[in-house]
Amino acid sequence: MIAVETQEIESNSQMNSKEKQQTSEEVADDLFENTDVDNEFMADRIVWRMKSLQSKIEDYESTKEHNIEFYDAKIQKLEAQIEYMEGMIKHYMESKELKTLSTPNGTVRTSERTRHIWSDISEKDIMRFCEDNKIPLRFKPAEIDKKAVVKYIEKTGEYPEGYRQETNKSFSCRYNNTKKEI
Repeated sequence: MIAVETQEIESNSQMNSKEKQQTSEEVADDLFENTDVDNEFMADRIVWRMKSLQSKIEDYESTKEHNIEFYDAKIQKLEAQIEYMEGMIKHYMESKELKTLSTPNGTVRTSERTRHIWSDISEKDIMRFCEDNKIPLRFKPAEIDKKAVVKYIEKTGEYPEGYRQETNKSFSCRYNNTKKEI
């Protein structure tokens, strides 16, 4: 009877030690799974984890020559994790209306740029639009002042046929080079 109880205790302690051997990466992954970012501390932890994943990508890239397919799969998995975490950080920054988030592990920035596309409109159409809306031309012979046209478009909302705009949002994360690991 005592031998049976001892065996049960030993098997239970072995199971507990296996459970305790969970790596810090697994703990971090468990932490970030389906978690919303509620504060800057959590955002910092995510940036730290993103930095850690980026470091792994760099390590895998350097040893990639030996087994390309294996490391490509690992890199894709890590990049997917970074992309997911970027989404979490973007959502946090949008909810707090932040353009920049500086944490001890890195700085995250969002920006928005508008590109004016003139290729779909002829120069004659632009000149007629300028004349119709009394937008001054630069020199004689007439040269189109596209900056003036853009100002007019922004002010009135009217634009020439064939003109279009593209707004690109960008997201960047710069990691600090600290050796502090938790």
